[in-house]
Amino acid sequence: MYISPVFDLSVNYQPADGTTFTLSGNRRNYNSAVLGGQDFAATTIEAGVRQRFLQRFFVAVTGGYENSDYFSTVSAVSTNRQDNYYFVQPSIDFSITRFWTFGAYYLHRQNDSSSVSFSFDDNQVGFRSGLLF
Repeated sequence: MYISPVFDLSVNYQPADGTTFTLSGNRRNYNSAVLGGQDFAATTIEAGVRQRFLQRFFVAVTGGYENSDYFSTVSAVSTNRQDNYYFVQPSIDFSITRFWTFGAYYLHRQNDSSSVSFSFDDNQVGFRSGLLF
């Protein structure tokens, strides 16, 4: 039997109009979708800053770390996998109207796993649009 505390904490701080700092952390248990008879406890911390420029532009940077510790849910399965996942995401968004935004981002992700087949290093560039109603 595996006993793990779970929590979810977050803090948002807005020192001035247009500037926001965020910090969050959590610990949760998840079922493994890939490995039978195993679950994992994930501990995550994320931090970010978002700044408005020229009333319509928003520049942000978010980064985080997650540690995933796998454990057996049945006595016949043995596990010792541990993952350390990191990411950083700078972005820029533009308010086209009060209800419509458009933006772009870059995302770097890296997972260092004790099981080599689950390790990766990834870079993504993307565009996004949002409607508020």
